[in-house]
Amino acid sequence: MVINSLEASSETEDVGVGYLYCNYKEQAALTLPNLLGSLLSQLALHPRIGTAVVANIEELYEKHALQQTRPTVQEITTLLQGHVASLSHFYIVVDALDECSSVGSQLIIEFKGLCAHGKVNILATSRDIGYIRDWFRQDGEPLEIRAQEPDVERYLTEQLSILEKSRPDLVLSTSVKEIIKLISQKTDEM
Repeated sequence: MVINSLEASSETEDVGVGYLYCNYKEQAALTLPNLLGSLLSQLALHPRIGTAVVANIEELYEKHALQQTRPTVQEITTLLQGHVASLSHFYIVVDALDECSSVGSQLIIEFKGLCAHGKVNILATSRDIGYIRDWFRQDGEPLEIRAQEPDVERYLTEQLSILEKSRPDLVLSTSVKEIIKLISQKTDEM
């Protein structure tokens, strides 16, 4: 919902939007060049600057294809900073920042560099991890969001109901309902 709203404003304003989803199951793909490159690739879709971004990405690709190397973090960051500077504002949304465990602190350092120009805002979701909490307290406003027991219970019940409809042979027993209740009560520990 947040990303859709930001993207809608980017179509009418000189605003860029980039988002990252960090999945702990995909640690091999969560490298700093991949994450920053993803933001750069998303800028390639921007209606005003997209053509220039694509041209710069192609130029960088050709340079490294000849050398059989990959772009450095510095090269990607330089392109990203240059294109962000040509926008009135750039929003970055990061879901599960804490799951970028191997590069999370480096990603925050790169975000600080982007934010130095004053045109970048970051919204990140994360569990309460020290270095992430400290950075957001220093340069932003952390907002604690917790799952509420009734919401978790409703979600689990709805998901099991969908499962029941797709599998008529499956019937929710009382024990399953008790498990739902127990899981819902544990949300305070999430």
